[in-house]
Amino acid sequence: MDFNDSGIDPEALSKAVLDRDDLGRRIEAMAAVDKATYMRFFHEPIRAAAAMNLALPASREHHSEPGGALRLAVESGWASMRLAEQAAFAATEPAERRRKLEPQYRIAAFLAGLCSRLALPSLALEVSVAGARWFCAMGPLLGWMEAVRARQYEITWRATPLPHERALSGFCAAFVLPKPLDLDQRVSIDLFAAIDPAPGQDGALARVVREAVARVEDADKKRLAMQYRAPEKAPEESFVDAFEHGFQQPAPRTEVTAAGSATRDPPAQKAHPDHAAADEERREDPACADLLRTLARQAERPEVRNKLSWERDGLSVPLSLLGDLGLSSEGALLLLRRAGILVKKDGRRFVISEKAGARILPQARGNV
Repeated sequence: MDFNDSGIDPEALSKAVLDRDDLGRRIEAMAAVDKATYMRFFHEPIRAAAAMNLALPASREHHSEPGGALRLAVESGWASMRLAEQAAFAATEPAERRRKLEPQYRIAAFLAGLCSRLALPSLALEVSVAGARWFCAMGPLLGWMEAVRARQYEITWRATPLPHERALSGFCAAFVLPKPLDLDQRVSIDLFAAIDPAPGQDGALARVVREAVARVEDADKKRLAMQYRAPEKAPEESFVDAFEHGFQQPAPRTEVTAAGSATRDPPAQKAHPDHAAADEERREDPACADLLRTLARQAERPEVRNKLSWERDGLSVPLSLLGDLGLSSEGALLLLRRAGILVKKDGRRFVISEKAGARILPQARGNV
């Protein structure tokens, strides 16, 4: 397969991806930073990610179109920042320091997500020019093509993808991250640990990025599966909708056997009642669980516990507590609402369900 990129530069590639699903506007709005900060931590790294893989696809299984590698990177960055809005990274820090760190963690989440899959195309593809082969360990594809004075490259899917090596993601990230990074030392350490995080990496930022990237990849796999299965009923919702809500499951497939009888996909098995509680806990959004755990830790302090009160509908919590934790109240309430935990917002307080409230303030409710 030949890709002629003479008319495509990183800036054009970046614009094409950012215009899709209005991602550029969404990223800029969520970042909520001044123009200089946006250019340094968002625009320029996206352009550098475009230079790394140019118009390469990411893999056979998802983001497989020309430019898919960059789309995967940008979507993963957006998704990581989206989930980071709902997490508390500096809950134990004083309020003033939390207000400084939380915006930096949103930037770190975007950068970690952006960089986490930059090596994927090299594992799935062979990229060559006149017999010379490129690999991501050689640096950005754009720079390599300029060095060999090539305007066109050829790609071939590997029969068996190369094994994943996390070190390659870190190597690619070195060409994308701003220099100097100019983030708090704690945030910088967490950022590097969250780039293509290993399964056992248990930091809060690493968990956010790992979940975000997995959801991005899964959403595109489902999109492709539905297109191949029933092209006339391909989903019309955007990537953002798919990420937020999940694709509707396709109907069971009907096939005709050689004997002419119809067969259908077997129905999904129901979970055993004894395992229902465990299954529900496993399905819980990790970001929501982190938020409840953070509130529970804060409720151990008498001055915080005194601000909480049980009402008829559930536990009443002051919105100011979210601000003290350096959280966006809008993002936290959206998370609780989607988890079915938020009962209502009443002025400067909000009420969560009794079951969720008991995880924060486990004492007896008394008379309400």
